Amino acid sequence: MANKVEHYKPIFITTKENCENKALHNRQFTLDFSRESVARAEDFGFRLEEIDTKVVTMTLKIFYFSFYMHHKDITMSDAEDIFDNELHGLTEEEFDRLLMLFVQGFETLTYNEDSVDEEVKNSRATVIL
Repeated sequence: MANKVEHYKPIFITTKENCENKALHNRQFTLDFSRESVARAEDFGFRLEEIDTKVVTMTLKIFYFSFYMHHKDITMSDAEDIFDNELHGLTEEEFDRLLMLFVQGFETLTYNEDSVDEEVKNSRATVIL
């Protein structure tokens, strides 16, 4: 059996009971990316290649869109409130994890044949190149 591709765990956030925004009061959030949330982020201007040149803009965007997979009700304003008032920014480790989750979200579009088991390989439609 071939080696499996490494899977990164989502980030979990629980807001405080006394947070300023009552709609976010004592809520639990799961930050992660799917193909759908990656596509949405791209549709609304997130560009991975701009992460080094537009640090503030792209950091807030990747943070906001990481909610979309599990919490479609969260607005950009809510995400900024959590980012600024609950977390006071991201640690380097948290930021790196968001990037890994984002990449993992679009890596579901392709795979390396050596990284999947025979059952998956044999279940595919026939493709002739």
